[in-house]
Amino acid sequence: MTPAECEELKEALLSAFPTPGELQQVVAFKLGKNLSVIAGGNNYGEIVFNLIQWTEAHEKIDGLLMGARQMNPGNSRLRVFEKQYRVLRGERNSWLKDVSHSSPVKVFVGYSRKDRSYLKELRVHLAPYVRANKVACWDDTEINPGAVWREEIKTALQVANMAVLLVSAHFLASDFIVNHELPYLLASAKSGKMTVLSVIVRPSLFKDTDLAQFQVINSSSQPLSGMSRSERDKVWIKVVERIKNSL
Repeated sequence: MTPAECEELKEALLSAFPTPGELQQVVAFKLGKNLSVIAGGNNYGEIVFNLIQWTEAHEKIDGLLMGARQMNPGNSRLRVFEKQYRVLRGERNSWLKDVSHSSPVKVFVGYSRKDRSYLKELRVHLAPYVRANKVACWDDTEINPGAVWREEIKTALQVANMAVLLVSAHFLASDFIVNHELPYLLASAKSGKMTVLSVIVRPSLFKDTDLAQFQVINSSSQPLSGMSRSERDKVWIKVVERIKNSL
């Protein structure tokens, strides 16, 4: 990268992760490294700069970018930087690239943006398998600004062989989800083309929907919103185990 790009990425990372905690998770889960070992410094800004230097030297910039976007998908500075970085190199979304030749289990995650915190928790638990190229996890945060988002979602649905749905009242209230995602998911599940797993993240009338006939990880009477973090982690582990069983 050019010096200007390094500076832009540093400012984007500082914006997305004002304190080292979550950035340490990105480095651990996506790069398999300890942040304090690979990037020392006298202050946090210097640590982030040294991290960028390390990832560039070891050809890990893509992993850092992907992990950062997954951990903080709503950060606009990261999103803009990633778009510019990809455009400059003429790259396309890795999910849509060479899908016919990829071997990982392709997992489509459906959710309401009101429930994005649960998406982040799922991503953390899937990270070791994504890093090992055993799982390719797609959600709408993978869509680059300016992309034809409906077509990207349609393509992601078509190539997925598993779906994890984060169900809540907001999820069931979404016209787009109900009219454009669920019909394909339900038909694919009934035909055996796709496995659909539902995780009840907030109270809803899930039991009255067509989704109730497919696999449910936790009872609708025990949504994640009523659980402690430790209890939620146990549910996410069940999800990952179901995905692992399809490898």
